Amino acid sequence: MERYVFAKVTARPGNGPALRAAAQRIVPATRAEDGCLAYGLFQSAEDENELWFSARWRDQDALDAHGVSAHVAVWLGEVDRLATGPVQVSVARDVSEGEGE
Repeated sequence: MERYVFAKVTARPGNGPALRAAAQRIVPATRAEDGCLAYGLFQSAEDENELWFSARWRDQDALDAHGVSAHVAVWLGEVDRLATGPVQVSVARDVSEGEGE
C-alpha cells in the first residue's frame, strides 16, 4: 500500500539558506530511490525558515529503506546543525476515494 509523507523542519535564525541548500542536495538521490513515486521540497510562503517535504512511496518497505539511506543520514546531520529541532514527520495513506480501507 502506498505511503505519503509530510515533513516539516525549521531553520534556526540565519540558517535558512544553508538548511534549504542541504535539503535541495538530497532531492535527486531521493527521487532516484527504488519505490519513490514523488518527492518535493517546499519553502513556506509565510516563513522563509520553514521547509516542507511531500513524498509518495510505493510501500512501507521503500519508505523504510529511504529512512536508512546514506543521503538521509547526511541530511539529518545537517538538521542537527542548522534546525531548531528534529524533522517533524507524518506518514499517511490515501483515503480520499476509499483507498486504503
